[in-house]
Amino acid sequence: MGTTLVSLAIAQGMACYAFVGDSRLYLLRAGECRQLSKDHTVVAEMLKQGLITAEAAVSHPDKNVITRAIGTYSNVDVDSSNKPLPIKIGDCFLLCSDGLHDLVNATEMQQALVEHTAQQACEVLIQLANSRGGHDNISVLVVKVLQSTASAKNTPITRA
Repeated sequence: MGTTLVSLAIAQGMACYAFVGDSRLYLLRAGECRQLSKDHTVVAEMLKQGLITAEAAVSHPDKNVITRAIGTYSNVDVDSSNKPLPIKIGDCFLLCSDGLHDLVNATEMQQALVEHTAQQACEVLIQLANSRGGHDNISVLVVKVLQSTASAKNTPITRA
């Protein structure tokens, strides 16, 4: 049995990420939400090769057939950011499993990220996915950059 993974590390004003499978990382910056990770699925490969359209990929019966996973083999090919990504105050990162992105579209994700605190956005997104069937595990983590790392040096970390 295997699992997917998406990870994010933030240090000294920079972000690095890694991913395997179809768990995703999104960045909301200046009103634009974009997917930073790439899915490791049969359908993503078909899309990349031009065998199907983006519209067909959304409802393709094999969209959740992953081509890479952690735990199935002793070695796995992990994709990662090519170089550190400079972060900006106001950036918002969303890490999620396919249980979320299969049921909640990018526009709805963006709306939740803009309108709510990080904790509230997680709750709203999970609730929305569950209201649509919640057929898979729904893992969600939201990270909002509220201050620079220079000003945060001596600020205690609090969790919601």
